[in-house]
Amino acid sequence: MVQADAMHGPLRDSSIGVLLLDPDRRSGGKGRVGDPDRWSPPLSGCLELAARVHAACVKLPPAHPPEELAERGALAWVSLDGELKELGLYTGALAEEAAPREAWAL
Repeated sequence: MVQADAMHGPLRDSSIGVLLLDPDRRSGGKGRVGDPDRWSPPLSGCLELAARVHAACVKLPPAHPPEELAERGALAWVSLDGELKELGLYTGALAEEAAPREAWAL
């Protein structure tokens, strides 16, 4: 397991098996930031990294527009106790094993 800054360091190596990216959507401890360009790392950087590895999961807010992601992999929405919690984008080998769109209710 490697834990590092996703935009700098060993994660640019295509030999990484599975990459989990959970961009920080809070700016300086304040409320959530809706602009994907202001996340850390930004969504564009996450998608670039995900495309370079064998398999990846990018954790996103549940209301993120799916049409922006549909061609990049499989999408899975997660609901807990009737409340939508998150959206996962699965790429590479993870996308090959998943339905193009699915929802999990826990």
